Amino acid sequence: MKITFGVLLITLLFSTVTQSKEVINANSASEKCDNNNAFVNELIALKKKNFELKNNDKKQKLSIFLLNCLASPKPQIRDGVAYSALSQ
Repeated sequence: MKITFGVLLITLLFSTVTQSKEVINANSASEKCDNNNAFVNELIALKKKNFELKNNDKKQKLSIFLLNCLASPKPQIRDGVAYSALSQ
């Protein structure tokens, strides 16, 4: 069975909503992604490889991290990387 970022995202969002009532600040979430230039460059390189990861643990950690990038004000990161990866 192929695990996609979309399935992981839905699972993560559902489990987060049902377990926590914490309010998430978009600015602080985007800072986790925007302030990590080396990781953003790795994400851009990974996008060129169609976000193919064979290690499911890395794929899950990446999916969680990319949720922060959806709040980025930078379209290259938000739309070009995070949304593209999570929608696969």
